[in-house]
Amino acid sequence: IDPETNAVTSVCKGAANVTISPLNTGRLKVEIVEGKADVPIQGWSNTCGKKRPGYPMRMIPTAIFNKTWRKNTDVVTVAYPFAAGAKCPVKSVTPIESKDGAVAAKITLAGGAEHVYLSNPKPGKMIKLAQIKTDGEIAEACAQPGKNLRLLLVNGQSLTSGKASVTLGKCGTVSVTGYAPGLYRVGTDVATDCTVKIPGLAKNAKVEIHKIDNILNRTKKVNATVADGMIKFATEVGGAYDIHVDHRP
Repeated sequence: IDPETNAVTSVCKGAANVTISPLNTGRLKVEIVEGKADVPIQGWSNTCGKKRPGYPMRMIPTAIFNKTWRKNTDVVTVAYPFAAGAKCPVKSVTPIESKDGAVAAKITLAGGAEHVYLSNPKPGKMIKLAQIKTDGEIAEACAQPGKNLRLLLVNGQSLTSGKASVTLGKCGTVSVTGYAPGLYRVGTDVATDCTVKIPGLAKNAKVEIHKIDNILNRTKKVNATVADGMIKFATEVGGAYDIHVDHRP
């Protein structure tokens, strides 16, 4: 347990690990429970390790987060898995105050990238908070270009963060993910027009969009229009697409 952030990290030598970083409001408490037999029974699992005859349950360290509720409460939690030998890049998860009843947090990563998470209590109503403007039920954004770009819009039509944005012609869920300079992927659950604004997109940039399958193979080229830094194309239900941007003249 990190005493400053209340983040909990698994310690498995030679294997992948995970860090659970909660929104640390100051009232949040955390403890590790293993094999607790008293009510409430905690710290057991029947889905890991080899089951022993007549004793299928196994004691396992379990992070228990505790917070006093006031009418209702949310604990925003970042779960970040990472490879063996690596380190979790999540530095902090801090609250963002809202007068609209939204639950919001700033997630700071090593290297300086900052993500903002927002839960809108009134989906469909536009809300603006901490560099995010959205009508969605859930939004998450990092407006840095290149591999750090992240835009996630759930149950909405519009999300803007800094100089990045994504807009749908009708309500739905869409994600925009940067993988490298000039390479982005888009996924959505609705058939509609999708407009993406990528920070730093040059006016003379060459843009190609392809539909991709579930192993990232390109299956067909998709027509798109590019104007004023906006890329607009039609999506299919459950469609996934890659956007390749070539800034060379």
